[in-house]
Amino acid sequence: MNTKSTKSIRCLICLTMMIWSSEAPAVSPDAFKVYLDPLGRYSLKYPSTMKVQNSNPNEALIYHPDATFRISIAIEKRIKRGPPNVAGFLEAFKKNLKMETPELEILKEGKASNIEGAQAYLSYAFTDKRGIRLVQLCQYYSSENWFLQLIISDKQEGFKNLEPIISEIHRSFRILKPSLE
Repeated sequence: MNTKSTKSIRCLICLTMMIWSSEAPAVSPDAFKVYLDPLGRYSLKYPSTMKVQNSNPNEALIYHPDATFRISIAIEKRIKRGPPNVAGFLEAFKKNLKMETPELEILKEGKASNIEGAQAYLSYAFTDKRGIRLVQLCQYYSSENWFLQLIISDKQEGFKNLEPIISEIHRSFRILKPSLE
């Protein structure tokens, strides 16, 4: 075999190994843990390299200690009674985002197919006050008596690199107990 062919084969092997190693954590069963809300209302998978900080039963922060990748969950009681609806909230949220960040870029929005009920998600990119370009995926869920906001956030380049992992987190999100009663 000539030297050029050997270098090409080595390069191809190295490239294949890099691709395989970057995809391995998303496939490996040990790559994720399951976070179960202390009150049993919801669950989701998160990368096993991340840490969980529970400040109270209605808030959780899952973060990577050496990176900007974050997952935050906040739940509030609904004051207004009536059928749950997130459409009005989502429109108000988008309007507020556009006022705060003129260069806001809406990437995707819709409803998660794995969640029943009043819910929607929005993915968007913006530059924060520190000048850092971030991408966030926000999932909203409303029941008769509580409202949940899930935010998955990272720098724009991190979000692109972690897209399969972020998709796995989003697909794994489940509402287990739609009512507090």
